[in-house]
Amino acid sequence: MKIYTTVVSLILTACLALPAMAGARSVNCDAGDSLQKALEAGAGSAAPIEIEVTGTCYGDLRLVRDGVSILGDGSTTIHGTLRMFGSRAIVIRDLTITGPGFGILMADSRARLFDVHIVDNDSSGIQASDNSTVRLTRGEVNGNWEGVRLNQSNLNLRNTSVDSNDTDGILLLHNSSLSAGNSSISGNGVLGIRANWNSSFYLAGSQVESNTYGIQMVNASSGHLDDSRVGDNAQFGVELTGNSALEVWHGLISGNGNNGVWVNAHSFLTLTESNVVGNGQGVAITRDGGVVTYGFTQILGNSGYFQVGCDGDESSIEVDGDSVVGPIDCDHPDF
Repeated sequence: MKIYTTVVSLILTACLALPAMAGARSVNCDAGDSLQKALEAGAGSAAPIEIEVTGTCYGDLRLVRDGVSILGDGSTTIHGTLRMFGSRAIVIRDLTITGPGFGILMADSRARLFDVHIVDNDSSGIQASDNSTVRLTRGEVNGNWEGVRLNQSNLNLRNTSVDSNDTDGILLLHNSSLSAGNSSISGNGVLGIRANWNSSFYLAGSQVESNTYGIQMVNASSGHLDDSRVGDNAQFGVELTGNSALEVWHGLISGNGNNGVWVNAHSFLTLTESNVVGNGQGVAITRDGGVVTYGFTQILGNSGYFQVGCDGDESSIEVDGDSVVGPIDCDHPDF
């Protein structure tokens, strides 16, 4: 009986240890190992797998299971597109993704990226659709044709740059959302951020700077800037149109070539303890747009005599008693 009990105990111990043992893999792409084969090795199992990758891996990769961690060594490079379809609990660390197509292409997936550099891809750095969520911490999406394109998906940036992409930095479509903290969306060839079709964003301690256009909000989109700057964009800083709304708290909109903010077509801007200074024009309000200022907000020092201009009887601004706003050219300055 004692021998039987010992044997059973050993078998149970081995079985319990199997998932942890099976989950660890090492891939050296420079030595000819295949990262794709390592990804496929866990097919049919729900156990999490962890793959440590070194070297440069060439070719597109396809990931269709949950619970995968791809861990580089800081010098690891994937030269191709990483495709995720219906995958959850994906973790990617310490590597670079580059190549002739997309960087990351994902649908109905969830991924967390740490110290990942998505650079110099010929298409979007990240393209996510179908309720995908991606979180990028201490990373970059730089130098791609397009930075990030979201369709019914969510992006969370922390200490990350989306800079110097050929076209748009971040494009939010169809109820997509962006949350960015201590991040930069700068130097992009067209728009820093475009929010369209009921999309939204929240920026805290971040910058949207030196793009051709700063932020464009279209078709009932919404945004919130907290302690953030929209500055030095070649054309406008922020454009709101088509029933869109923006709240700016302790923000700075400055140095933009044309309008600091253009509020158009039933859209609404709220400025609280914020400054719109040193732009081509301060605030332009057209086609039933509305603006409200609260606290020590300033609209001053913009080019031209009038700091706020309205077009039409339905466009207006309401200025709080603590705010300092330069000359206003509106038929009805208050609501």
